Amino acid sequence: PVTWSQQISRIFQRRCQGCHQPGEIAPFPLLTYEDVIGWDAMIAEVVSEGRMPPWHANPAYGEFLNDSRLTEEERQLIAEWVAHGAPEGDRAQLPPPIKTASTKDSEPWDAEFFIQDKPFEVPAEGVLDYQYFTVDPGFTEDKWVSAVQARPDCRAVVHHMAVFIAPPGDFFKLRRQGKVSEIGGYVPGVHFSDYVGHPADAEELPELSEESGLMLVPAGSQIVFEMHYTASGRAQQDRTVEVLRFADREQCAPKSTSRFGSALAESTDFAIPEQASDYPVEGWYTFLNDSKILWLNAHMHL
Repeated sequence: PVTWSQQISRIFQRRCQGCHQPGEIAPFPLLTYEDVIGWDAMIAEVVSEGRMPPWHANPAYGEFLNDSRLTEEERQLIAEWVAHGAPEGDRAQLPPPIKTASTKDSEPWDAEFFIQDKPFEVPAEGVLDYQYFTVDPGFTEDKWVSAVQARPDCRAVVHHMAVFIAPPGDFFKLRRQGKVSEIGGYVPGVHFSDYVGHPADAEELPELSEESGLMLVPAGSQIVFEMHYTASGRAQQDRTVEVLRFADREQCAPKSTSRFGSALAESTDFAIPEQASDYPVEGWYTFLNDSKILWLNAHMHL
């Protein structure tokens, strides 16, 4: 028989719980049998209609490591489970629980930097422009960063965020010149470090090797938060934080034959014509050194 303990809990861990957990974007958790029971009819409906898990990338254009869509076998198992009354089964067969956002947030880090001293006020309604917050971390020497985590304070209103390191000066000019690197970010259900080929609960940057170095943060760098807030119908406050873990500088620098960084190929000076159903836009970035692409993150809006 198909039960929560034996099959369905494992499917939910892979496909649902990244968002359906306390402190994340989904409106309710789906971590335990007690969380799920009562929602089973709705789960069967949204799964059969393909509305959940949400996934908007066109399958005709490649495969994605973080594809959240259910396989046909997984959909059939969920349908069969609900049709038979959503039985729990033997709790001894349950898999170990995943790390939740609150669990991750409790782990020790070497440094933390907030967007500002007081929370940012997000209004109940309206459209907000991107908000930029510049923080001076006070680094008087170069830092090798081995792990990062961007933690939205109020996930209900954080549509997404990106965190950059940049020299002092005009951030947007430096960005166009390729002198800015992303050092963290967040979209609902996924942290920046999930993009680098690790399991979903990993936070480490690529291992120090000939193919991928740790991220170097030069002395004097500033941290710039790019925040996209979306009004939720109720006034909210957010005080997002970026946390860092440092590697030993003496051990890292001599061994590193390359360093981990990021580049941005973007195009912002365009307007899509009215009623256009297919309008191409191109963005460019020129690498100044031989480089290997470890991950690619496309970000677009309707």
